[in-house]
This record gives sequence, C-alpha cells and structure tokens, in this order.
Amino acid sequence: MKGKSELRLSYMAQVVLYLLVVIHWVLPFTPVNQHPEPHIKIAALGVGAIFLLFAQLSYTRPRQSFAGGLIFLVILYIVSAVTGASPITEGLVVKLLFATLLMVDFIDTGKAGRSTGAGLSPALLLDKRHQV
Repeated sequence: MKGKSELRLSYMAQVVLYLLVVIHWVLPFTPVNQHPEPHIKIAALGVGAIFLLFAQLSYTRPRQSFAGGLIFLVILYIVSAVTGASPITEGLVVKLLFATLLMVDFIDTGKAGRSTGAGLSPALLLDKRHQV
C-alpha cells in the first residue's frame, strides 16, 4: 500500500491527467471551443481516452504514468502547433503548468522510489527475518 508521502507526490499530476481527460472529452462539444468537423471530435475523444489510461496507471505505476503522460502531452502540443489546430501561444500558461506539474511529479516519484528502496538490502531482510 502507498504511504502518505507517495500519495501527496502523485496527487498534482493525477489531477492534471484527469483535467486533460475532461478537457478533451467536454471542450470540443461546447460553444467555447466548438469544432464542426466530426473527425476532430473523434480525435479529442481518443486523446482523452489515452490520458484516462495514464491517469488510471498512475495508481499502480506513477512514475511511468507521469513520464508517458508528459511525453504524450508534449507530442500533442507539437502536432497541434505544426498543423495549426492550436498555436503554441494559445493557452501557453496552462500548457506550461500542466507540463511542469507532470515533470515535477515524475522527478519526485523517482526520488521517493530510490529512498524507500535503499533501506531494503538483502542483509537487512535476513536480519529482520531472524528477529521474528
């Protein structure tokens, strides 16, 4: 079971991943960001589903989930900027915030993994087994 520190570390990135799901599943169907083309709506649903997979994976493998989510997000930013679907400056603060939170939690979960694994040497496990 996860400790409290692991839950706190992955909380921000999990929220980002779920926000990306909501953004891609809701916004294309609202007047705020309306797209009349059905292929864009279908693509948005697919992108949202991929972010949902990363969000669900974050409960069992947070480091891999945050890395995958960050890579997919950056690729999505690049593709949308190159195709003209969304200029890189559109929503720049939110884009940078989401990418930064995913990167920070990716780095933090790596530190947490190393610190918890360091105390489990084979000699220590043998000593604990003999004490019982």
